Amino acid sequence: MMRNCWASITRALWPSLLFVLAPALCGAATLQQLVQTYRKNPNPETRAAVLQHQKEPLALLALGATEIEQKQFPDALEHLKAIQNRLPSLTDYVAYLTVASQFELQDFEAVGKTLRPLFENRPVSPLLEKAVLLQANAYLKLERPKEAIDLVEKHLPQLVEPQADSLLAHAYEMTGDAAKAGARFQHIYVEHPTTQAATEAEAALARYGKPAPGQLLIRGGKLIDGGAPAKARTELQALLPSLTGSDLERARVLIGVAEFQSRQNQAALTYLSSFAAQDPDREAQRLSYLAQAAKRVENVNEMNTSLARLAQAFPQSKWRLPALVSAGDFFARRNEPALADPLYRACAAAFPNDPQSAGCHWKMAFNSYLRDQQSAVPLLREHIRLYPDSEDLTGAMYFLARAAEARGDFAAAHAWYQRLVTVYPNFYYAMLARDRLRQTAVAKALLSATETTGLLEPHKRPETFTADLPTKVRIERARVLASAGLDELADGELRFAAGADSQPQVIAVALAQLATERDQPEMGIRYIKHYAPGYLYLPIAAENLQFLRLAFPLPYREPLELYSKESQIDPYLVAGLVRQESEFNAKALSRAQAYGLTQVLPSTGRELSRKIGLVGFRADMLYQPETSLRLGTFYLRMLLDQLQGQWEATLASYNAGKSYVTRWLTWSHFREPAEFVETIPVAETRNYVQSVLRNADVYRRLYGPPPAKRIP
Repeated sequence: MMRNCWASITRALWPSLLFVLAPALCGAATLQQLVQTYRKNPNPETRAAVLQHQKEPLALLALGATEIEQKQFPDALEHLKAIQNRLPSLTDYVAYLTVASQFELQDFEAVGKTLRPLFENRPVSPLLEKAVLLQANAYLKLERPKEAIDLVEKHLPQLVEPQADSLLAHAYEMTGDAAKAGARFQHIYVEHPTTQAATEAEAALARYGKPAPGQLLIRGGKLIDGGAPAKARTELQALLPSLTGSDLERARVLIGVAEFQSRQNQAALTYLSSFAAQDPDREAQRLSYLAQAAKRVENVNEMNTSLARLAQAFPQSKWRLPALVSAGDFFARRNEPALADPLYRACAAAFPNDPQSAGCHWKMAFNSYLRDQQSAVPLLREHIRLYPDSEDLTGAMYFLARAAEARGDFAAAHAWYQRLVTVYPNFYYAMLARDRLRQTAVAKALLSATETTGLLEPHKRPETFTADLPTKVRIERARVLASAGLDELADGELRFAAGADSQPQVIAVALAQLATERDQPEMGIRYIKHYAPGYLYLPIAAENLQFLRLAFPLPYREPLELYSKESQIDPYLVAGLVRQESEFNAKALSRAQAYGLTQVLPSTGRELSRKIGLVGFRADMLYQPETSLRLGTFYLRMLLDQLQGQWEATLASYNAGKSYVTRWLTWSHFREPAEFVETIPVAETRNYVQSVLRNADVYRRLYGPPPAKRIP
């Protein structure tokens, strides 16, 4: 077995790293499991199991890292010193962990000497920022502030601002430069008000004085943006007596915004109605939030009045746009397209270069399509021409094809469907296009040569998955760390590489593979979404299968298929739902307190348990994959039966609740399910239905039997 492992590693690595990495990798599995067990359950027995491998440098590295977490710094230092120069590919990790122990043991003089190799490390270490902060703190402990200042300023581009500012502030304070120290503390307090560094800075400002009122006004806005509107409101109200002119107007508007962001909607409406601002930008902002607050409390008269004043006095103000979108969506949710359309039209006309205007234009175009397919064709074409990056581009293409079919132009329909399945193979509307291409009239029609002429190809597909040399080094360093059970460090190495190097899609694969190997498919999905966001543009072909199966994993396949069969549901649809609900994280818990793979609420789970005869139900049972899949599939079947087999309505009900869906179904005489889906007024639910059905289609093509005849 060892010989086979050595042979596989020899093929995978190039000579310069072969003799360093191969022994570690070949012995990885057992050591990795022991370390993971030790880190999850640190006790004398699990530690002794790792110590059996203490002749292996990686075992000592893992012991040192774990002992630092457990604050056993003398033991950590002993183990880390024993492997100095024994892991040449990971000298920066050995150095940093050693220094972390030395610092805690107050051996500050040793810090600089030990860290020196890390600053010279190639490739650049992901630990560089932490190392700078640690050494700068050591300089401060040694009362050598000038060296701390020089070090931090040298590495400012690599540092996070609040931490760097805090170090500089303390260093300047130590040198006696009160002006520079106070300026740094004030900068932290104003620009980073929701950080721990700001709390420390606030204490220091008792010595140096608070910032000027204008700066405190900036802080108030930052607090709102940082998710602390209640604190912002309190501070801004206290600040009012010290402000005049435009600053006073800005503070008053921000107080109203803080009320709005705190969901104190009536209070926001009352407050923003109590004054008018002389500054044009502040007045436009006040009217915008006044309209949005009025919408929330369904005060239509106030909403319309504010919108009219915005249109008259500030037609091009950036503040008018969110008010238009908010009001348009308000009427759309009430199924009043005659009132929503003018607002969407104004949004698209006044702000053609803003990304939000694409959504406005699409809603206007689709509402037109619902009324009359053919009269909507110019708007659908315009959407494709004006917004080539629109999220609704594939919808515009699909409904153009459906309009072409309706007027008997099957060649044009064929062209649009073919472009959808070729360029956007894993999108919801491409799934529908594949079905339409199987229809006889479309399939027999010659492809129109001019219908889609001039459309740009999106440059969103991931590039090659072949790693270049720097990326290979990063991946192999991460693999070695993972083989020692140091998963966080392994992931950190790759995340740093994705930001620093030019092959994030290759890094995404490596991250997803590591996550899958440790039974964390949800992390693999998230890594691919983040670092290779164009993955849906990849066709399902032999060269992409490994990557796409990481993006669309299928764990728990046996119970998933079992309970799907029991409920007479397509297992690939269940897989698509689970991917959307929990990304296959069995321990997922939503903000709404839904549990597990299928995200069932405890109250729903209790009711379903009684129906299927599951005795002794407890909420935490929903974390059990089999229980979650059993209840989730049963619930899906129940909804499907209640909604006469309409999958789109069933999925919308699973996400938003059946009462809403029952009402939405009455809004129009939908010619096909896609029209109902596109009409769903809640963006989250609309995207959910499309994504689940899209996921199911991808799962079917990735894991199911090949069709008799596959459309390209």
